[in-house]
Amino acid sequence: KVFLEVDRLRNTAFSDKKDFFTKVMQSDVYFTVKEAILNQIKKENFEVKKELLLLALQTNNTQVRQAVASNLAKIPEDFRVSYEGLLNDQSYQTQEIALFTLWNNFPSRRFQYLDKTKNWNGFNDYNLRTLWLSLALNTPNYAENKENLINELIAYSSINYEATTRQNALENLIAFQLINETVLKNLVNATTHHMWQFSKFGRDNIRKLLKIKEMRVSFERILPDLNENERFQLDRLLKE
Repeated sequence: KVFLEVDRLRNTAFSDKKDFFTKVMQSDVYFTVKEAILNQIKKENFEVKKELLLLALQTNNTQVRQAVASNLAKIPEDFRVSYEGLLNDQSYQTQEIALFTLWNNFPSRRFQYLDKTKNWNGFNDYNLRTLWLSLALNTPNYAENKENLINELIAYSSINYEATTRQNALENLIAFQLINETVLKNLVNATTHHMWQFSKFGRDNIRKLLKIKEMRVSFERILPDLNENERFQLDRLLKE
């Protein structure tokens, strides 16, 4: 009943529903209702929803706190300390969102965030480790052994790891433009994987990269080094 009431207020001005949302957030109603509130106020100005966000953090519910983590792309300084608390949550997904958001918002504190999270691995897909490596490599003057970190991240994209780990690594390598011939070969190999989701991921990303002239040249260069299946897949994509 409360969930339906929240949904009914979707197009109502925030000022007219704030008091009701506040009461719901302070109640013991099921967490999905509180998540729905946070999703509904996502586009509201921070100052008007700040009180609700703080109440949501105080619920100490994993899913509700995760919804707070993804509610803001821009973190105001006066909310920084509260948001930093999300790094201590028991959810690897929440930690991943929070780490990237904080790193992105507070450049002067990047060393601090990276030092705190340097031993994180995350799920079996190494979601936190691959993110940490990407952020460390893109933080000026942080990593002394950049080559080792690059090699570790690229290794996670190889056939020695599960598809989910490989995809995480490849997503980060591409997003942070840490691409060399080994990365491209690992991406092409993904198109031959038996898991269709991972195979599709490989094809979709190759299509995007082929729109860049330099990347097309690089893919053409590695073509002779590929096995028969890989060569077939890449050749087909090059001819699209």
